[in-house]
Amino acid sequence: LRQAALNGLGDLEVFLGDDAQAVGHYQAARALAPSSAAGLYALYRLGRLKLHNGLTEEAIAAFTQMTDAARFQPGVESAQVHQPAVQAVMLETRLALAYAYFLLSRIEAARGLLSRIRAEHPGGVESARAGYYLALVAVHEGQLREARRLCETAIERAPDTDEALEVFEHAQSDQNSAAPRQPVPVGIRAHRELENNDRQVGHRLVHVQRPELVV
Repeated sequence: LRQAALNGLGDLEVFLGDDAQAVGHYQAARALAPSSAAGLYALYRLGRLKLHNGLTEEAIAAFTQMTDAARFQPGVESAQVHQPAVQAVMLETRLALAYAYFLLSRIEAARGLLSRIRAEHPGGVESARAGYYLALVAVHEGQLREARRLCETAIERAPDTDEALEVFEHAQSDQNSAAPRQPVPVGIRAHRELENNDRQVGHRLVHVQRPELVV
């Protein structure tokens, strides 16, 4: 309970914009039991804060440490890895890791990780969420129709996720403009915090629209 409470305080401090206090809470939570679900979540959040502050290489190191810990550390029992709480935070970590790869133009690393997620969860919410980040890769490579298809799939199959929310909000904003069009979203990291407390506090993606991306 203490570990969960510390993580909760860390999330609150992130929401309030005090990253330094958040780091302290997450570090304290992780120190209690590094291999527990809450300990892994604390490490994930520390990685997200590094990503938030532009320390992308350090974020990748944290995310990689976490995925390695969950898979290989003796302190993490095999059954524990398959706990829903651990699986949930591992998915968030892998998506964040893929995005960090994308930011550093390590496109093949991002594509490979996202493709593995989709292969592990064919047709599921996880696959649709990973597809959203593959849409960023598709835009990077000029495959605009594929990017749009992947974003539409995210809305259809994962409607309650942050990824679908971002696509939907951008589409709504576009429809409210004087000349509504259908843009292909391009993800850029905004590091805003979610105001909806029913969703996991974390960084969101916002989108920009360029004329050449309208299909």
